Parts: sequence; structure tokens; C-alpha cells
Amino acid sequence: MKKFLKWLDNFWYHYKWHTLIITFFAAILVIGVVQMAKKTDPDITLLYAGPAILTEEGIEELEKTFASALSSDTNGDGEKVVRATNVVLLSDEQLKEKQEEAAAEGDSLYYDVSLRSSAFEQIKNWLITGEMLLCLLDPYVYERFAGQDLFMPLADILDEIPESAHDAYSIDFSKTEFGRFYTALEPVAEGALLCLVKPTYLANIKTEGERYQAHVALVKEILSFTVS
Repeated sequence: MKKFLKWLDNFWYHYKWHTLIITFFAAILVIGVVQMAKKTDPDITLLYAGPAILTEEGIEELEKTFASALSSDTNGDGEKVVRATNVVLLSDEQLKEKQEEAAAEGDSLYYDVSLRSSAFEQIKNWLITGEMLLCLLDPYVYERFAGQDLFMPLADILDEIPESAHDAYSIDFSKTEFGRFYTALEPVAEGALLCLVKPTYLANIKTEGERYQAHVALVKEILSFTVS
């Protein structure tokens, strides 16, 4: 034992930093592998862009609510997963209204309007590349992209146009029974428009086949939802 301890002491003296560096990178590798193992590939990608500011819990509830309408596990990993992204975007009118509400309560609201352009660019990139396929958009955001051939015509995915349709490409989410029924949807439902991203050449890999059809099926499930 004494010989071993002496050898260990000698080894540590000469190779201390080598050992620490190797251990450090080994730990990073293990953590990376564990995180990759835990990473879940979503069946549905959902984008909400509008004035609502969702907490982490609010986003989780939004994901769970939409996942409850999924009829199948598209990617076959044993879970029905919706991954939602929240982008806060306010028009000048919405900003003024929220600032007045905050002032009435003795608070102040800061919103950097200079970041709106980059937010719109990021959203368009998601739509073009198919990173986000199902969208809940405030009318202010929706109008920014309307007419750019980014959304699927409702007539191409539905047997008939529902009464809740806002136009040929979007649905007034607050007029759907699904949007009215779940309390978790209250922060985003009012005024939001539900639309499906149109497959493009750039997004073809991400939108072809079962993954895209899962989004189409979810839209149909939402529109057919009734409270029994």
C-alpha cells in the first residue's frame, strides 16, 4: 500500500494537469452524450408570435395541450411531443396599450422596437426552411407575411372551409372549440390565427412525408374537436 501511495503521489506530481484536463474533457463528453440521449425529436413544431409573453410553464402547458390532440406518435419514439416557440412581437398600438396598462398599475414597460425587424427575419427564416410548420400568429404578424406564398391554402388540406376561417390561408383560433375550451390556451387564443406553413424547395427535407402530414392531421383534429 505504501508503495502504491508513493507511486500515486509521484504520478500526481508529474501528471496532475494532464489528468485534470483529460477528466474535464471526459466529463464534457459524458454530459454531451447524456443531453443528446435526453433530446426528444418533436412530432410537431409550433410557433406563437404575438403580444403574449409566455412563461416556461406556460409554454409547457401550450405544448401539452396541442400534444393531447395528436392522434399518433409520428416519429415512433414512444412519445407525442409538440415543441413550441414564443416570439413576443407588439405593434405600435399594442405597445401603447400595454404601456398604459402598466402605468395604471404603477409599473413601466420597456420594449425595444428596434428588435422587431430581426424578429420578423428570424420568423421568415423558420417558415422558409420548414423549421416551424404550425403557426399561431397575431394578425399584426400574420399580415407581415400574407401574400408571400408561405402558407398552405385551407382548401388544399381540408375537405371544406370552416366557419372559423379568417381568410383562404388561416383560421381564427379563438373561434374554434379547441381554442375556447382549454384554459392553457387563453394567453394566445384571442385574436391569433392558426396557419400551416407551405412546403418550399428549401424546406422539402423537413416537410415531406409523415412529419408534414402529422401537422396536417393535427390541424384537422383541432378543427374537429368538440366538447362531449
